[in-house]
Amino acid sequence: MLWKLYGLMKAVVHRPVCTFIFCFWVSFAFGMVYRQVGGPSRGERYYFLAGLVCLLWSLVVINFIKLVIFLYRRRVYSSFIDKAARDGVDLELCEKMKLWADAPFEPQVRASRSLELAAILSSGGMLRRSFSVLSKIDTELLTPEGLEEYYNAYVYNNLMMGDVDAAWRVYEGAKRYFDRARLRPHPMAVLHTIGVLWYAKGEYVRAEDSLMQAMRSSVCDSERCDCSIYLSLCSLATGRTNLAIDYALAASQQNPTFRQKQEISHLKRMIRDNA
Repeated sequence: MLWKLYGLMKAVVHRPVCTFIFCFWVSFAFGMVYRQVGGPSRGERYYFLAGLVCLLWSLVVINFIKLVIFLYRRRVYSSFIDKAARDGVDLELCEKMKLWADAPFEPQVRASRSLELAAILSSGGMLRRSFSVLSKIDTELLTPEGLEEYYNAYVYNNLMMGDVDAAWRVYEGAKRYFDRARLRPHPMAVLHTIGVLWYAKGEYVRAEDSLMQAMRSSVCDSERCDCSIYLSLCSLATGRTNLAIDYALAASQQNPTFRQKQEISHLKRMIRDNA
């Protein structure tokens, strides 16, 4: 009961339309009370209208404060993303991001932020910490899109740790989420993960097909760089060294992040060894 009341008040505070509806029904309720007890005097009408105006402006001020806090938190989150991409993820940044993820009172928001934190840790190479965060998320609190990201992160983390069998088991068990995610407007992440999974299993034709689809749905250099790296690895594994060099060169020109620069360096060494 208390949780439902909190949800109602949150809707009133956060949404202007709800604020208007709330004030309307409050005024309607007061009007019905006045009709039952008799016509209000002029003074009573004045105090009623003054109280209603104060209530409305209080909600407007709270809305503004909430908006400022939201924008500040998004700026802090963006700074975490930028630092992770530029310098990698260290323990200090990890602790700051954990505080950010654990801050919200609402379980749904906390679960969503934990999922974002797991993705950042994974992209920064802190795979065990990413697994630890994922294991504490209550999947019942996630949206359908969140569930797709959750299982995608589990498969990708297992692949990055070299446990292909575990990645395949998770993929097989959650295949409906992957199939659903592929139909969304921006399926790059899941297509890339499936491509990496096929590459790890030695299915290079399937891997290239999925990675090319991921490349076509990419919207930024970082996403295109991830695709180029694994397309280069697929080309190298199938003996097409010149094509592997082209993809590696493309990856190095796609504004790589700290983690991607390390992967490109490793890729170039592999190409030199196979030249």
